[in-house]
Amino acid sequence: MGETENDIPENIRKHLKQIEAWLDENVTVYENVTLVTMHTFEIDWDKMNGSFFIMVDDQACDIRFHFYSLTATGKTEVNMPMFHSPLGAPASYAAIEISEKIMDRMASTLTKAMPSIKPLGLDKATGKTLTFYNPTSERLPPAHEIKAARDIMSQPNFLITLDFS
Repeated sequence: MGETENDIPENIRKHLKQIEAWLDENVTVYENVTLVTMHTFEIDWDKMNGSFFIMVDDQACDIRFHFYSLTATGKTEVNMPMFHSPLGAPASYAAIEISEKIMDRMASTLTKAMPSIKPLGLDKATGKTLTFYNPTSERLPPAHEIKAARDIMSQPNFLITLDFS
């Protein structure tokens, strides 16, 4: 049976209300977004992951988004910036609220911008099964493709603008 509010000790209820108030004060909410600009990329090219900032319309977001390309599917995943254990809570909470459509578009755009990673499973070119236990190098594209992406994405003025109007 589920707990009711009366079953939760008073000190816990008070702490939950404090956390809720803290989140209301500290989480940035983005609504009716028309432009998202991804910029100031930091990329670890050996691990094929990194981070970036965004500008939402004309508003800067000062928390980094992190992305990972060595996923099971080979598609880049973008993680929402998080607050970890605010006010000592044993939980993590999203630091911003932004639509799933925007998160998905940032991930799919980075999948196209980053060098192509082979997904796990049968590699049709070699007939070999790729797993997380294989060396990372077996999933990476040729070095010249990584260098080409690095040359572009490492430029200080590199940015990606996504239009949602």
